[in-house]
Amino acid sequence: MDKFAKNMKKLAFIVNNMIALYVVVFTIIFRYTSATYMFYVSLGALAYYLLANILIAKNKLSVYVASLYFVITMFMFAAAICVGLDAGFQMYCLSMIPLLFYFDYLGEKLNLSRIKSNPILFSILIAVTYFGCTSYVHVSGAIYEIPTNISVFLLVSNSLWVLMLLVFYSSFMVKLIRNSEKKLLDQAIMDELTKLYNRHYMLEQLEKIDEGDIHKQWVAILDIDNFKKVNDVYGHNAGDAVLVEVANIIRRVCADCHFARWGGEEFLVSSTTDKNYVELMEMLRSEVCKDPFVFDGQEIMVSITVGVCKCTSGERVDKWIQSADSLLYEGKNTGKNKVVSR
Repeated sequence: MDKFAKNMKKLAFIVNNMIALYVVVFTIIFRYTSATYMFYVSLGALAYYLLANILIAKNKLSVYVASLYFVITMFMFAAAICVGLDAGFQMYCLSMIPLLFYFDYLGEKLNLSRIKSNPILFSILIAVTYFGCTSYVHVSGAIYEIPTNISVFLLVSNSLWVLMLLVFYSSFMVKLIRNSEKKLLDQAIMDELTKLYNRHYMLEQLEKIDEGDIHKQWVAILDIDNFKKVNDVYGHNAGDAVLVEVANIIRRVCADCHFARWGGEEFLVSSTTDKNYVELMEMLRSEVCKDPFVFDGQEIMVSITVGVCKCTSGERVDKWIQSADSLLYEGKNTGKNKVVSR
């Protein structure tokens, strides 16, 4: 079970037992006011919420959700008819509808496919239940007449509970939306394997360089030497591990720079840092080849070749990259494991 599922299970326990405690209060009130039908309905609901902990513990969340719809709706219906509309039980319709959509999302997130929910259909059924019980009470009146002070207490407590649920659903869904947007943004600008920025994002950042800073800007393209041989000899998993480790070294050595996975086994580094960029790239090259990488008990020697050049005002970004790329291939063709600069 992943972290999200564990958190949802924990949250289900908390909410379920909070509702159970609330139903205990209702049970006492209905016993005190001699609302006999609702007393027994409350006992039944309380038994359900206690047994629901077993469903949650056994990861039967789909069964729990479906039964929860039914129990809340029936309790609301019975309470409105028995003690009247002044107690505010019919307001649970307001929380039930967002609850439906919330659990529909939750079911999809947790792959609860055994029960297919239809929040639109259930919302219509809840609306029909709401209009049915309110119409009945307006025409026939409530079965029991409870003291005004008890009725006011129930109205206030039910209102607060419904408002709390609405605030919770709203804040939770907004948080989910924000997290989803962040993940989508990360997927759009991040390389999934190395967690470095990707080519698209780096090009956007280079295009944004202020004209006054171009004379300080430099661009380097580095390539892992003989990377195909690493894949062929040690396997693609080892190749992925090498890419991740090289990315980590870039992240550490070039902490003040912008860097990205440029594609395949190529990376791009760029900055306006005052550090000597040739010395920095030499430091990076030396760090990569200093010690062998270890994967699955095997030692893999890795080196890189780097082409690095200063950016020239008046030239397009693709011209800077082309210049660095040309220097990279000059290094590749003259022995590899070196830094070629201009």
